[in-house]
Amino acid sequence: MITPDTDEEINRLKSKGLDSLQISAELARQGTMLTWQGVRRRLAFNARKMPKDIHQSPLAEPRPHGLQRSYPAIMPVLPRQVEGLGLSLDLAERIIALNGQKLSPHSISDVLEEESGTILSENQIREIIVRKARGEI
Repeated sequence: MITPDTDEEINRLKSKGLDSLQISAELARQGTMLTWQGVRRRLAFNARKMPKDIHQSPLAEPRPHGLQRSYPAIMPVLPRQVEGLGLSLDLAERIIALNGQKLSPHSISDVLEEESGTILSENQIREIIVRKARGEI
């Protein structure tokens, strides 16, 4: 069971720029045993329950060609334009590559947050996967 104090500590360490593995090691030094996967799941859970205008870490700041935090995903006007979804082409390609590794949308969301600080809902990830399958991307 993760306590609110543990959540605060995880968020504090994340805001210092530590990754899930480093956070897990620091928590272990403090006497809280939590795997890096558990830390990553908790960060993703907290990110999903936070209001849209609050950023969890410096990595979550909006990028010019990154995710525009809109829920649900915006349908593109022109079918082959990924930018209509508010995503960069690189991000869409990374989602497709992770899907090719048979990761679930939840896991893909966790990986993207870990790699680039980009927070996507599972529905946004499914939208990219479905559009790729339809040949729209």
